[in-house]
Amino acid sequence: MIRRAHQQTVEQAVQSYIALHATQTWPIATDHAVKALRDTLPDAEHTDAELAELVAAAAIRAGCPVFFASKQAFGKEVLQHVT
Repeated sequence: MIRRAHQQTVEQAVQSYIALHATQTWPIATDHAVKALRDTLPDAEHTDAELAELVAAAAIRAGCPVFFASKQAFGKEVLQHVT
């Protein structure tokens, strides 16, 4: 979970999430990150896809593996793991 901070920006929240989860042995999961960001910043104007892209970019810059989860046609979930 990300700590709530007064006037926290989306970029700061993403960096906090990455810093908190970067030490774990599991990849950063974009869907979990987006949920945590929505819980922290419910009024963020970004779409879930935009938040996921911000998380993935920040994780890659930090050298963390990323686990992408997205909905595709027919409601099937597509999962990708990138290291």
